Amino acid sequence: IFEPFYTTKEAGKGTGLGLAICYAVARDCGGWLEVESAPGQGTRFTLFLPAVKEAAQATPPTVDLLASLESATPVNQEAPPVQPTRTVLLAEDEASLRRVISRVLGLEGWKVMEVGDGASALELYQQHQAEIDLVITDTIMPRLGGISLVNKLVQINPQVKVIMMSGYFDTSIEVESLNQLAITKQLRFISKPFRIEALTKLLHEIRF
Repeated sequence: IFEPFYTTKEAGKGTGLGLAICYAVARDCGGWLEVESAPGQGTRFTLFLPAVKEAAQATPPTVDLLASLESATPVNQEAPPVQPTRTVLLAEDEASLRRVISRVLGLEGWKVMEVGDGASALELYQQHQAEIDLVITDTIMPRLGGISLVNKLVQINPQVKVIMMSGYFDTSIEVESLNQLAITKQLRFISKPFRIEALTKLLHEIRF
């Protein structure tokens, strides 16, 4: 039940029970989850977190993509710049994050097509496949999730290049799940929240 994309719904009806993020948060805090379930009696999830006697000292927050928006500049000066003619289809349902990523891509020389859900991304790709060099998609989105989206894209273009984003569970679990799907060899993964450097590094790693 804590595996990514585990669901009791029919195919295409759901992406998971949402427990992976709970498990990841509990684990990162040094705690755990216990599950009790019986037919006809329901299910109980008990969350255990370490107790503290006093408030922790404040520490400077990690600078992530959102925090570094206003000062965003191209950061990978050693790598060759991306050709201005490159076009990316960006599918992200969180408007503020979509705006940030779009700006970063613009600074890297990309032309960006933005959408807020998977179904719109699929429709746009069908209309502009010849123009789109890369797809960056969130994992959990309304109307059509990222995994379903990429599976449909690879049917249209087996060589489609994809960067998949997610903040719901840890990288090792998600990469293993995506590898099992074997949807495309041109797939890269980035875990939210991420630094601008991490995104630009992936952009330069992908072969065109």
